Amino acid sequence: MTGDRVFILGAGRAGRSLARALRAGGIQVTGLHGRHADVAEGTTAGAPPGSLGSATCVLVTVRDAQLEQAL
Repeated sequence: MTGDRVFILGAGRAGRSLARALRAGGIQVTGLHGRHADVAEGTTAGAPPGSLGSATCVLVTVRDAQLEQAL
């Protein structure tokens, strides 16, 4: 385990797949944030949660057209 903490902004197919792969590889995923909350997937929605601040890396996995809104 490396101690890295990853936050994923964008809970579409790519974001959810990356979260699963990172967790399987022993990386801590501090949050998965999207447009719609999903308790089963651990996805939050709305204002970014506090866990964003504890991440050592943030992955933005939204479509190009949504990039400006996401940031």
